[in-house]
This record gives sequence, C-alpha cells and structure tokens, in this order.
Amino acid sequence: MSAGHRQGLVDEVARIVDLSGELRVSSQGLGQLVKHLEREGYVELAADPDDRRAKLIRRTGAGDAVVGQVSALLDGVEQAWRAEVGAERFAVFREVLGELAAKLR
Repeated sequence: MSAGHRQGLVDEVARIVDLSGELRVSSQGLGQLVKHLEREGYVELAADPDDRRAKLIRRTGAGDAVVGQVSALLDGVEQAWRAEVGAERFAVFREVLGELAAKLR
C-alpha cells in the first residue's frame, strides 16, 4: 500500500456521521475521539453548512504531518517484508489481505 492509499478517510473534509458508518463505530464514540484529536491540534471541527446538526472534520497541518510519518513507517515495514519474502510472495500477501478487508466491509 502506498502512502497515497493511506491518507485515511479524512483527506479533505468529512462528517462524523459518515465516518462512523465507514468505521462501524457509534457517532458518539467517534465524536469523543474527534474532540480529543481537536484538543491536540490534529483536526479542526466546523459546522456543516448543509446540516446545522452535523460537524465537519478537517485535518490540520499537524494531522497531515502525523499521517505522513505513519505512512513512511508503514512503507518501511512493507519494504522490509518484501525484501524478506520476495516481491511475488509479498504481492500475493497484499492481495489476500485486500480480499479479507473487503469481506469485513
């Protein structure tokens, strides 16, 4: 998985209710996590102009930096695993993981 695929669900702007559905968690639980991330400066919340009850979530520069750091770490792990088992076996591994992940959705 390349860094571009790891950007996460909130690339631009997302609503808590939409993310909670994607993640299969309660809106209340996700809202608590988002509030924590907001206090830490990783995301910012804004009112949704289309729905007064909804909040929009947007990553901040600090949030983008963390996403970049995690992506770089994961890229390093993938490179090490690919070197360990070979490109062909690693490709099969990734394909199987993708199939399993799709079934979870």
